[in-house]
Amino acid sequence: MNMPPGLLGAALLFWGWQTGWWVMAIPSAAILEAARLTTARWELSTIDVRRIFNLCIGLFFLILIYLFLTDRSIYVIYTFLQWLPVIFLPLLIAQTYSSEARIDLRSLFLLLSQISPNPSAHWWVNLNYPYLALCILAASAANHRDSSFYAGLVVLVAVALWQGRSRRTPAIVWLCLLALAASLGFVGQIGLHRLHQAVEQQVVAWLGMVPETNPSQKQTNLGDIGLLKRSNQILFRVASPNQQTFPLLLRESAYNKYQSATWIATEAKFTPLTSSNGITWTFNPTLTSPSLQTITIATQLQDGQDLLTLPNGSAQLDQLPVAKLETNQYGTVKVTSRSTPVTYQIQFDQKSAWEHSPSADDLQIPAAERSAIATIVQQLQLQGQPPETVLKQVNQFFLSQFTYSLALTGQGTHPTPLAAFLLEQRSGHCEYFATATTLLLRAVGIPARYATGYSVHEFSALEQQHIVRERNAHAWVMVYINGRWQPFDTTPPTWAALEDATASPTQFLSDWWAFSSFKLMTGWQQLSQMQGIDYGWFLLPAIVVLGWRLRQMKPVRRILSPAPATIVMPELPKPGRDSDFYAIEQALAQAGFPRHATESLQQWSDRLNGELSPAEWAALNTILKLHYRYRFDPNGMTAIERDQLTTFSQSWLAEYQASRGDRAIS
Repeated sequence: MNMPPGLLGAALLFWGWQTGWWVMAIPSAAILEAARLTTARWELSTIDVRRIFNLCIGLFFLILIYLFLTDRSIYVIYTFLQWLPVIFLPLLIAQTYSSEARIDLRSLFLLLSQISPNPSAHWWVNLNYPYLALCILAASAANHRDSSFYAGLVVLVAVALWQGRSRRTPAIVWLCLLALAASLGFVGQIGLHRLHQAVEQQVVAWLGMVPETNPSQKQTNLGDIGLLKRSNQILFRVASPNQQTFPLLLRESAYNKYQSATWIATEAKFTPLTSSNGITWTFNPTLTSPSLQTITIATQLQDGQDLLTLPNGSAQLDQLPVAKLETNQYGTVKVTSRSTPVTYQIQFDQKSAWEHSPSADDLQIPAAERSAIATIVQQLQLQGQPPETVLKQVNQFFLSQFTYSLALTGQGTHPTPLAAFLLEQRSGHCEYFATATTLLLRAVGIPARYATGYSVHEFSALEQQHIVRERNAHAWVMVYINGRWQPFDTTPPTWAALEDATASPTQFLSDWWAFSSFKLMTGWQQLSQMQGIDYGWFLLPAIVVLGWRLRQMKPVRRILSPAPATIVMPELPKPGRDSDFYAIEQALAQAGFPRHATESLQQWSDRLNGELSPAEWAALNTILKLHYRYRFDPNGMTAIERDQLTTFSQSWLAEYQASRGDRAIS
């Protein structure tokens, strides 16, 4: 079945509309539809077609690898699907402008050539409709949250089906049936969308994706049993002109209320921050450059909302192209953007925090923890001591009497895991130290909060900058002293060495691969940001090579008649059109027994049961069975059966006309 004119172009424009890639959709549609305006065609050999197909396969894997290198999330598959019309466009252009207007599958797959070694054999296939389906699939990967995709899909499918509809069915009936199917499909796709969301969430859980940090609450591992496991995956890179900045804590979130092993940010309210140019964001305009330090962070922002990791006292962000940036009263910074690699600069002064002043919640201690906290406060004699003295004593207490461990030992016979940690076990990971320190400081009237983020301490000789892995995730305390919030970490400093000791012996291989991916990602990003004139110069060598390759092909053959895609090839009569049964149908129609437009021949024959004599009706059904064999049996009929159809039909018609004449005389 030939494709309706303009349908492929419309499908490409529909894809461009849904994905926003108009710059590729419009030229692609124009190139394909321009074939109807010219009769020039290329005579492509099997080798030519195979080279074009190899180009498509190369693009397939190149784009797939690049996307997985730049976006480690599960959602990268949707971005890849959107690229499919671009990847296979060269093959469709080759078919459209070839003299055959179709593709021999043997030229694409060597295996088929081995199965059918006969050089004169062809496995012809037209790629128009498969490419149409590809455009719809790619458009669905960027489906908007409204009904525009489904409406466009219905229109494209209706146009594609219209040409092949049965001419026996009235157009109005066909359109009504299409509308009914579209309505049922719309209801069904809502259910499929919900199923898709559930499956997607389960896949994320199965693949062990790094969970998004929740700025409203943080579930700790306090009280769990087992071994705390963390990945060696590199999450971001940090560079600074002054290496004395490190080690450094980069905070992601802060919380002020502890309840049942969970930290909560009560009444957290995010406020949008404005930017004059969309890439520079200022938190504290009162700070001046001479007092600021600078670091550069290279990372991958997740699609939608993501949290930034920032040092204490961040004053300004530069080169951060996000759609929206918001902050809350606890110093948490949330951005809204597409999944993209970014490299942004941070100017900061750790002695100048911009978070809000403390509230009553920053002194809250859960009732279940008060007994254990009071015991330690009394043991260390912290009541009535100056804040600086309290900090020194608490830090010395944890440093001298506690050890760092990734083992999760539960709570034993104590009422809470934290009580077991303080009074008996005295061994745990950073969440224990940060939680215990926060509550101890609150017990003596010092406002404190629980903070989470990452520790920057590992310098990579390969990359010549600091790298931050998932296992470098850390928890510490934000304490309010001398009118400002400042970090306070009581976890024994040996924790970093113990974490690093868990690294795999083959870590250098994964680090090398990660660094190669990072360089490829940044190089591609710089290329994509080049101005149009520079980009054109970059493409010039590729254009020259393409022109040279085209000159190596066979010369153009001018076709005087219209292009093959829209003409030639006369339509062959369908099998059975010359059946003698149609003469019987015509005679009965003239006698007042016409077949309805929506009626099959068998239904029509059944309706004539009372209008014909039993012998006539039985003979008619015998002939009808032979007609069906001749009309629809893919194996055809023998010559004897074909002669029977002709003889029986002529005999039945002669007897019917004779009996009809006798009835008219009588």
